[in-house]
Amino acid sequence: MYAALLGSPLGSDVYVDPSNGTDQAANGGSWTAPLKTFAYAVAHKVTDFTRLHFYGTVSEDSIVITNQGVKIIGEGPRGTNVWQNSTADASLITLSGAGCRLINFKVRPPIYSASIPKGIVLSGANYAKFIGMQFQGRGGSWYAVYSDVTSDDVEIIDTEFLYMNTASHGYAIYGVPSVAGATHAAWKIMRCLFEGCLNNYVAPSKSCLIQDCVMPDVGLSSTGGSLTCALKIDVHGTNAAFNQVHRNILGGAALNNANGYYGVSTDDWSGNIIHDGSITAVTPPTT
Repeated sequence: MYAALLGSPLGSDVYVDPSNGTDQAANGGSWTAPLKTFAYAVAHKVTDFTRLHFYGTVSEDSIVITNQGVKIIGEGPRGTNVWQNSTADASLITLSGAGCRLINFKVRPPIYSASIPKGIVLSGANYAKFIGMQFQGRGGSWYAVYSDVTSDDVEIIDTEFLYMNTASHGYAIYGVPSVAGATHAAWKIMRCLFEGCLNNYVAPSKSCLIQDCVMPDVGLSSTGGSLTCALKIDVHGTNAAFNQVHRNILGGAALNNANGYYGVSTDDWSGNIIHDGSITAVTPPTT
């Protein structure tokens, strides 16, 4: 269903198969002679607008994409394409080129041991797009998507965030507050499911859209028990303004701070459905 989003007259196609590939210069141009690792692909094959296709389970971290327009595409059913690693305290993928896309695979964010573990890091990744992704936390996972404030116009569409619920540190989408007052501008979070996450979307935001998402009050934890979501949507912060939050199914009896919602006075929160089925147009206070 995402085929129309993949094509580009620019760039080349590179193929990675962790089970059957071999890292050598002659490989990577087809499924019959794929590469084995993304580390090799990024070091030797990736240029602007490269399309990286993979199938199977990737067990790598610290992959940094600096080129623009790079796409990482899981081929086949999403559940067969998994990116994970047993290394604690790692970042799996860092995007710092503009216009990169992650499409149709599962990410298992790493766990904490001594420093901050992250799944996908956005750093200067303006116009990044996530399409049809799934993030599934483990006991000890901290951040699924982590932005350091320098990435604007990010889109996260048709994506699931599951079990990001490590005590005090489980975040589906986290944007670092900036002492200089920078915000996450013009993000779009659409048609996403947040299930069993301690914190769903927490980022100082400006002119962002959150629409058609599902954020229950109570969900399943990574250990099989129940988990109450602490922060469902928190967009407030220095210079945050004019966010649009519409048509979401939101847990809790009301859109207020006690139920994990923090807005901005210039926001428009309308057409959202709360737990009793009623539709509300209340914008939650900043504090």
